[in-house]
Amino acid sequence: MISLVRRVQLSVAWSNGDPSAPRWFGAGLVVAASVTGRVDSRTGLVINITDLNRCLRDAVVDPLTGMQLNARTGATPGGFTHERLLLWMVRALTTELPQKARLHELILEAPGALFTAELPANDPYAKEPVVLLVTHTYEFSAAHRLYSAKLSPDENEALFGKCNNPNGHGHNYVLDVTVAGPMDDATGKVIEPGALDAIVHTAVVDRYDHRNLNLDLPEFKDTIPSSENIVQRMWDVLSPLIPSPVRLHKITLHETRSNAFTIQESTTE
Repeated sequence: MISLVRRVQLSVAWSNGDPSAPRWFGAGLVVAASVTGRVDSRTGLVINITDLNRCLRDAVVDPLTGMQLNARTGATPGGFTHERLLLWMVRALTTELPQKARLHELILEAPGALFTAELPANDPYAKEPVVLLVTHTYEFSAAHRLYSAKLSPDENEALFGKCNNPNGHGHNYVLDVTVAGPMDDATGKVIEPGALDAIVHTAVVDRYDHRNLNLDLPEFKDTIPSSENIVQRMWDVLSPLIPSPVRLHKITLHETRSNAFTIQESTTE
């Protein structure tokens, strides 16, 4: 099976749901649809990109662009949330796609967050995702030095190079935290955004920001603060703090534009 991804953009508006103080919010959203299928021997394609683009526009873009989503109850029944909008998009697009192509994943990119629906691989007609994923992005700046007491000075210099500078060096880190769980029917959310942000800031971001990791954080007193060790430590700290039935699914630490380090459920043991 081959997968392909098509991204489209749309602009929508929604209110904060407080009838006594109506206020409309607007945003440009990006929708990324991952479609799987077998390659057609006649065309060499899983699905014609033009056809996939038409399906996305007919099912998602045209019905929603410029729409006040609170007024479109079919798209966000129970009130607007990104999770409810994502589920509506999954159902609409699954109905629109030709049978030879199957929706595997749908991602809704909103300012500061990602909302992902993964559909079951063993059900080609599924319109409900197995799981919803919510990703929030954070930033912090910190300094560290890569140095091992188990190695000689020459070995440290050969292995770590400039990163072995005795005075350390710094990074502007970007951290993606992804949680997984069911959507709460009452709230329309997987997790309250403020609750997730409070957990991540208290346990990780506020502790790491503008710190020398070697000197200021006790967990790295005897452990090299490499990005590999940092992301593992973040997982160990955050995982038990995520309230059930939601769970920590993945953490990605971007050290630079070129280097990123990821840990997720299937690789934590």
